Amino acid sequence: AQLASHADSHYLIEKHTEEGRASTAVRQLDEAGREEELARIIGGTEITDAVRAAARDLMLQGGSSAGSVGKRRGCFARAY
Repeated sequence: AQLASHADSHYLIEKHTEEGRASTAVRQLDEAGREEELARIIGGTEITDAVRAAARDLMLQGGSSAGSVGKRRGCFARAY
C-alpha cells in the first residue's frame, strides 16, 4: 500500500468469468476510487472509516512533488 500510494494515477484491472468465458476491463480510478482500493489493500474485506483514513493519509504522504520526473502509475487487480 505504501508503494502504491506514490503513484500519480491508478488503474483497476478487473477479470470477470461468466459462462466459462473470461473478460477483462481496465479503468482509471478517480480520487475516491484510489482511496477505496488502497483501503482494500490495507484492510482486506473489512473496510472501516479508520482504514479509509489510513488510505487517505498514505495518499497525502505519497503525493507527487513538484520536482518529480515523469508520471508514476499504479495498478490494482481484481478477479471475480
